[in-house]
Amino acid sequence: MKMKILKTLMLLVLIPACSSGVGTSNPSSILGDVTRSAFIIGSSFPADIDIVDRQGLRDLAFITTSTPASVLAVDLNANPLALSKVFAGLPSLPPEASAGIPINLSIVDVTHALLLTSTSLIYFNPLDAAIYQTVDLTGPIELTSPLSQSDAEGRAIGSVSGSFTPSFPSNVAALGSRVAVTFSNLTFTGFSLSSATQGVVRFFDIQGNSLVTASPVYAATAGFNTTGLTALPNGTAFLVTNSGLTRFTADFSNQEPVTAGSVNIINPFDGQNLANLSLGMTTPAFRSWAVTPDGKRAFLGSGSGGYLIEIDLNLLQVLHGEGNPLVVTSGQNGTDFIDEVVMGRGGAGLFVMSFNHSSLYAFDLTGVEPSLLPNVIDLSFPDNPGTTGAGPAALRPGEPGVDFTGPDLFVLTGDPGTVAAIKTY
Repeated sequence: MKMKILKTLMLLVLIPACSSGVGTSNPSSILGDVTRSAFIIGSSFPADIDIVDRQGLRDLAFITTSTPASVLAVDLNANPLALSKVFAGLPSLPPEASAGIPINLSIVDVTHALLLTSTSLIYFNPLDAAIYQTVDLTGPIELTSPLSQSDAEGRAIGSVSGSFTPSFPSNVAALGSRVAVTFSNLTFTGFSLSSATQGVVRFFDIQGNSLVTASPVYAATAGFNTTGLTALPNGTAFLVTNSGLTRFTADFSNQEPVTAGSVNIINPFDGQNLANLSLGMTTPAFRSWAVTPDGKRAFLGSGSGGYLIEIDLNLLQVLHGEGNPLVVTSGQNGTDFIDEVVMGRGGAGLFVMSFNHSSLYAFDLTGVEPSLLPNVIDLSFPDNPGTTGAGPAALRPGEPGVDFTGPDLFVLTGDPGTVAAIKTY
């Protein structure tokens, strides 16, 4: 299970509910006007937000909620923001997937989308909410090679071969007609990790309105707790994130790494693991990497500390990581959870969401080295006890003033579940 889900479940238990009001935080001289509660979701800890740079979809934000489980289609041209009158999203999950917790969403085109839950892959039409197919992800696969296993402290405890049932789906993404789903393969006793199996990525093919098991069926990663998927600019491979194994801090508020994180470059069409890169004890976060427009550099937050990792995609080497991270709130592990990093328009900057600080930060990428800007946008609700949480987030595509006016960066808050709207130009 992704640590965000664990953190979400913990907060749902520990944080009292509070009604969400509409308010505007102090304007930022660099990031522009900020409106909290630009859209009230009505569900705590929404799982995902997607704004797709594709014809017919650029004016919509698709928001994945957990309680109730649904996908909301929000019209970004509405003032104030409102549900789309054209796109239905997915108001409710099909009965056979009702036990699943929504994790993330991949919009294929105007009439095809993939919703990943903790038990299923739901293939549906976001225009009219028609469900084409629900794929059960709880069944076994046949392994072609053994997978290594570890205890909670990262010590090898053997391997598994033959029939194996992947567990804890973490991310879904598509390259052309090939669909990939990552599995963390973690085993928990309550909230405590007890063991882990090497991560895998399962593959499916889109054939019209059907999903079929692809060949190869899966690829094994080179690490534990396989989470994020990032389509590389060449369109032929995924950057697959292995977040590594972690333990809770003494106060049960954060995670500390037990094993090194890493990334693999995996070809989803033949299943080959093309390259591996260790990221050290950084707990790389679970979402897609923010890739510069030229495809040369990528940035990702830490799921344990208040910092970013930067890698060179051409040379596949770490530019900033363990020992020299890009500090946002803290360079130490066990201090924060950087939920998501969003690439700014034209690659001039980064927008960074700190879950624990319930705040938005920004980096300038126009210099020799990335530099943290002085602006901090607080998205917390002072009258709401506990952590509000900031992230995930998405940037609206297009040219400001030509394709749209108003805010262009949309950030989800956790408790209360709302959308904050920020103008970045």
